Amino acid sequence: ALPDGDGVIAAAIAAAAIFLYPQAPPFGAVVGRLLLQPDDAVGSAHGEARFRLLEDGLSIETVHGSLYLRNVAETNIEAVHGNLMARQIAGDLKAATIHGNAIVRDIQGDCLLEDVQGNLDLRDVDGDVRVNSQGNARVRLSAISGSQFSLEAEGNIHCRLPEDGLLHQHLAHRSQ
Repeated sequence: ALPDGDGVIAAAIAAAAIFLYPQAPPFGAVVGRLLLQPDDAVGSAHGEARFRLLEDGLSIETVHGSLYLRNVAETNIEAVHGNLMARQIAGDLKAATIHGNAIVRDIQGDCLLEDVQGNLDLRDVDGDVRVNSQGNARVRLSAISGSQFSLEAEGNIHCRLPEDGLLHQHLAHRSQ
């Protein structure tokens, strides 16, 4: 029974939601699906983590594997020790460190990815964009609606930006 009807079982809404306990389970195995209260924080996920169809904000400390987000609300991430795949985020997406590649699409807020240590594929953000990639970056925006757009990449940059956007460009190359 749910306490006062406040809880939401994400797995009942979406078939592929996996949540892990904040502490490491025995042998690092997936424990199973957990009940999340509104605005819950997830500690450490030891392995792959998937979140779907969550209407409340999500705060994730560390994922020791890849992280998959789809149709979730505002999300804050400290570290992902794998790849990040995020689609249809209803709010801001903020991540401090992604140790793999990041594929991010359809963000209905700001997108702040401080340190993507692999390649970046970014499409359609409704707010500000501030990203830093140590690999290649591919960006496609159908509109620039935020007040800031900042993209830094140590590899190649491929951008497709709208023609009617008011954008001041500053291109620089750091030589070794």
